[in-house]
Amino acid sequence: MPITAMWGPCYGDPESIVGDNGTVDDVLEQTSFQHFTATQSGLEAFTSTYRGPASNYRLAKDYSYQMAVTLLTAGYDVLVCRVCPGAKASKTVDAYAPSGTKPHITFTAKYPGTFGNRLKISLTKASNGKYWNLITYVVDASGVTTAVENLIFVFDANAATDIIPHVSEVESDFIDISTDISVDTHAFDSNGSTTVVQQLSGGSDTMTSDSTASTAWESAKTLAETRYKSAGYTETSSCKYISAFDTAPTDSLVANTQKYKEWIYNAAYTVYDLLQDKLNYNPNRIISPGWDDQNICELTNSSESVQLTEVSPLHKKIMETAFTSRCATGFIDIPKSESRQYVSNDDSKKLGYAQMLSKVGTDVLTTDANAALYASHSALFAPWGSYKYVGASKAFTASPSFLALMLQRAMILNQSLQYEWALPTNRKHNLTVGKMNYKVSKHFLDIWQKLDGVSLNAITEIPELGLNVWGNSTLYDVLPATYQALANLSTRFLVNAVEDVVYKCGIAITFQYNNQQAYDKFYAGVTPTLDTMKNVGAIEDYYVTMAADINGLDQVNANTVIGKIYLVVNGVVNDIKVDLIALPPGSDLNQYKS
Repeated sequence: MPITAMWGPCYGDPESIVGDNGTVDDVLEQTSFQHFTATQSGLEAFTSTYRGPASNYRLAKDYSYQMAVTLLTAGYDVLVCRVCPGAKASKTVDAYAPSGTKPHITFTAKYPGTFGNRLKISLTKASNGKYWNLITYVVDASGVTTAVENLIFVFDANAATDIIPHVSEVESDFIDISTDISVDTHAFDSNGSTTVVQQLSGGSDTMTSDSTASTAWESAKTLAETRYKSAGYTETSSCKYISAFDTAPTDSLVANTQKYKEWIYNAAYTVYDLLQDKLNYNPNRIISPGWDDQNICELTNSSESVQLTEVSPLHKKIMETAFTSRCATGFIDIPKSESRQYVSNDDSKKLGYAQMLSKVGTDVLTTDANAALYASHSALFAPWGSYKYVGASKAFTASPSFLALMLQRAMILNQSLQYEWALPTNRKHNLTVGKMNYKVSKHFLDIWQKLDGVSLNAITEIPELGLNVWGNSTLYDVLPATYQALANLSTRFLVNAVEDVVYKCGIAITFQYNNQQAYDKFYAGVTPTLDTMKNVGAIEDYYVTMAADINGLDQVNANTVIGKIYLVVNGVVNDIKVDLIALPPGSDLNQYKS
């Protein structure tokens, strides 16, 4: 998931990341999702990489950083990509020159963000006069200074060695250095001082604020229109979310905050594409970090819910990424502004949000054999709630997908067999969740979850179980009197787990001789996972076959191998029907026993 933070590698403004002539593609080439394991070392690596939440996270109601930390401590590995529209901190120091142009050296923070303002550098010439020593410090909020890096270099290229590099060859984890100084005999003042101590400044987590509310609001609207056009909405003026920008606020802080949020929504829309790289990434779940890019109630400063008529661009992108990635399931949050009665609605004139999601992708993937299963790669969760994130003093807004992950993890921890693709065998847990936005009654559960049509997953109070994820559905639209295993979310988890193993085993035999030895190696790689699934009751049985000519038609390229895996997947208990029959005294029960 994308996050915001005060430091770390990121997707940002091209000018800030790659220079004046930079483009979005240039930035993407330098952007990647970082993997952190659910261990103490993984948590420490995360906090040392990103250093804390963005400075404006309260104004933006953005708890993506806290969400990632909480998922890590709960036992989930996380795959995150920081997005930041801010600037890098820097400091330029002039060398002393009696006359003419003064040579200078500029120290620039390695990444954009406010953490760069905490960096302090000390540049001193060594006592032997042969090299320069650069120490980087971090000054915390209380003023305590901690040395974090010690480097040496020379300005004279002729004096550089394998041990003492030239200034252009210095590799720092905190700063970049640029200079036009080319000799090591210079000083930094008229007294001949060869020591410089400076603190960097100018780093920010946000873009430059517009001076007026109307200007910032118009910029926010332009950013939103760009995202909607990228998602395929050609007439953005008819989109309800875009229309909500018609009335601008008078507070410039509110308008600039909205501009910032629209920027990070657009950035998230862009970086999700990176996860479609099947070679480098194998996420199990793709979620939005609590970012609702269709929050009309927030734009209009109203508490009255609406009926949305368009699918969120971020939701479209999550569904696309889940479909094209190696083994991911998209977890989608119901928009906060969506009226409860239109979360699910089969009326073609007033389609519910779940029904609109189920139709995404089918119109553009008609040439793909798996297009019919597009919606089965994602699931919808509702409603929103609150949660006390790790390190937080109170509960803050939490998305349904985050709550679903936390609840599922809490339930799985109560069982001995713990696999991410396995359903919990015990639905009881000890997780403390804050207040939900609304209660999902039995009336709405019956509408939201059906044997046919589109279903979603509710987070609601269940007697004797407490707050629970009630549902096991993808967004697949089940036709009446038919069965599709992948309409079950548990089956999607199973299939994705197998796809991941298949991909890894396929890589292992790539460029080997196309013979039985390679097929046996593939078989040996996939069967342990399939055997485990069979042993825990997730599948009844399986069959794996692989050959260069699997159909016996001799029509396969000599460099191609074809495999098939057949799974007999167990269904899940969705409906329970029990007939209670009261018999008169003396009735013989043998006639009812089979």
